[in-house]
Amino acid sequence: MTPADTPRALTPGLGLHRFRGDIQGLRAVAVLSVLVFHAGVTALPGGFVGVDVFFVISGFLITGLLLKEVDRTGRVGLAEFYARRARRILPAALAVIILTVAAGLLVYPVSEWTRLGSVAVASALSVVNWLFAQESTDYFAQEEAASPFQHYWSLAVEEQFYLVWPLLLILVTVGVAALRRRGSGDAAPDADAGARRRPSAPVAARRVLLASAVIGLASFVHSVSYSASDPGAAYFVTTTRVWELTLGAGLAAALVVLPVIRPAVRTVLGWAGLGMIAVSLVLITGAMAYPGAVALLPVVGSALVILAGAHEDGSTPGHPARLLATRPMQWVGDLSYSLYLVHWPVLTLAAWRFPDGRLPLWLGLVLAVVSVGLAWALRRWVEVPAMHGSLLAGRRRALTRGGLGMAAVAAAGALVLAAGAALAPARPGEEAPVAGAQAVVDGQDPMAALSAGMRIVPDPAVAKEDRSPAHVAGCQLGYEDVEPEACEFGDPDSETVILVVGDSHASQWTAPLEVLAEERGWRVVSHTKASCVVTTAGVLEDGEPYPECDEWNRALPDVVDGLDPDLVLVTGARRETVAEDPAAAMAAAWRELTPDAGRLAVLMDNPRSDTSMPRCLEQHRDDPAACAYDKAVGIEESGSPALQAAAASAAADPEWGLVDVNHLVCPGEDACAPVIGEALVLFDTNHFTATFARTLAPELGEQIEALLP
Repeated sequence: MTPADTPRALTPGLGLHRFRGDIQGLRAVAVLSVLVFHAGVTALPGGFVGVDVFFVISGFLITGLLLKEVDRTGRVGLAEFYARRARRILPAALAVIILTVAAGLLVYPVSEWTRLGSVAVASALSVVNWLFAQESTDYFAQEEAASPFQHYWSLAVEEQFYLVWPLLLILVTVGVAALRRRGSGDAAPDADAGARRRPSAPVAARRVLLASAVIGLASFVHSVSYSASDPGAAYFVTTTRVWELTLGAGLAAALVVLPVIRPAVRTVLGWAGLGMIAVSLVLITGAMAYPGAVALLPVVGSALVILAGAHEDGSTPGHPARLLATRPMQWVGDLSYSLYLVHWPVLTLAAWRFPDGRLPLWLGLVLAVVSVGLAWALRRWVEVPAMHGSLLAGRRRALTRGGLGMAAVAAAGALVLAAGAALAPARPGEEAPVAGAQAVVDGQDPMAALSAGMRIVPDPAVAKEDRSPAHVAGCQLGYEDVEPEACEFGDPDSETVILVVGDSHASQWTAPLEVLAEERGWRVVSHTKASCVVTTAGVLEDGEPYPECDEWNRALPDVVDGLDPDLVLVTGARRETVAEDPAAAMAAAWRELTPDAGRLAVLMDNPRSDTSMPRCLEQHRDDPAACAYDKAVGIEESGSPALQAAAASAAADPEWGLVDVNHLVCPGEDACAPVIGEALVLFDTNHFTATFARTLAPELGEQIEALLP
């Protein structure tokens, strides 16, 4: 081995915090993972872990810079730190928000402007991750089209970390030293006072390492717990991600005091880290509770790559730093921030024109390449000039103009929000009558009646607001609720009591049942819970146990016993359970509800579409027939097969009956119409609009009357 081939080892200390080509290459790995995943390459289902790689890098680099400043000056210049962040982050991020809003106004219908504007405001103010976390807990928001600002959640997490972390670092370094001086009475203003104010680099690093460990451990425990109980919200919130940033921060502090790692060990650590990231891309999927403990794989892998390159310059033969430092990887790494910002709006805006919101793979890959070109332009004309030009030069100018820029972009988003609210069609009430299902009773063929520009009630733009009375009243329980809560309709003193139980597909029937209760003097009571079918088996939600549903199910028999209904109506969508025989488990639960409660009727579930009906109709105003969906597939994907199997398992019980009005919901032989008798049938892929559901009341009432004692 020649001297030139020998790795030039670097000694422990703050000198290790320098520009590193391997970290720039790791940025390239992160952004390419995200880009390929978002383009639709299913071979890498875990491509989203590229964001976790970014978090580790950010925590490492920021903490290294802050430690060097403390060592050099004995303080952290907060104004200068925030000014640097403003120059680095805001211009490109705000420019993309404005361009995306402008493009969104051209692509999206008016009904999407309100959400476009609200998310733009939250993105500009760096709080959008909390908005997405809130939306993830909204049962009916889960089928919303992906926002073109969805990727800004990670940027919001980082900016929130940048806001707080320097303050904590000051507290544990300079602040501790100041408290010790005050306690000792050392306040002499001599020439050595500045040196005494500065803790030594190793001392400061150990304090930061301890703080990182404590905060990171607390965040990790919270992440594991929250990801298990509410994975949708846990994915976005800052508190479940802090440990990833503090792992990078702790590593930055540890490098100041760690001994030099031998070259052979560095090489093994580097390839092991890259291997962990690669395994994450292949094995981690969106169905897993994430981040939680699963995120250890890419996060620890990223830390190992950074650690492996810390004590040398990358000249060790076989070291992965040599690959990461190649010119192509450096070019992509330089482009990573701009590429991350632009690629997602390009993909989502294009996907809007596709009925299922998914791009064909070939188009996704083409647009990914286009995004690279747009990112180059953004970096060339916005990102680099903002960092090095005069526009944001100086602390005051950077902070003032950066703040004004955030406010201006947020104001633009607010204007779009207001315009969407003002221009959206009003939600129709019962004073806007439609024939709905009664058009089928009168002999109309719904498919033949579809025509360009036809009247549709409710307007697709506001259809998602046309929900069941139980949902509007707030008595459909959410995921975390376990105590049964009733909605009641009709005559509270009626001798005829009807109880409807199940998930949101039971809740949707409260619209026609409310009509029947008022017309026939019934007392109708509903007990419903999101995604919770009535069964004795453990229910799964997104493949994970749903214990709140199980607890609610256990409480139902007491509810029925206290109510003593004349008829129990049970229904539900297709749900996954742990039962070997799901039909038997459902039938067993129904028997527990009806030992002394009169009759039970199984209400067949409605066919399910494979795309959002309002969205499809907005895309095909001139051809609503394009939104028709396959009847056989719709029924197979609904809860009806399971309901029929459960009812058949108890066919010997003469007290059980079937209620089925699907001949009015989908009367065709092959296809189900999106609009029947001018009424929009579904407000998403599988829930009735209240407007259409009410038109089912006459037929539903006749079948229920035949079952009452």
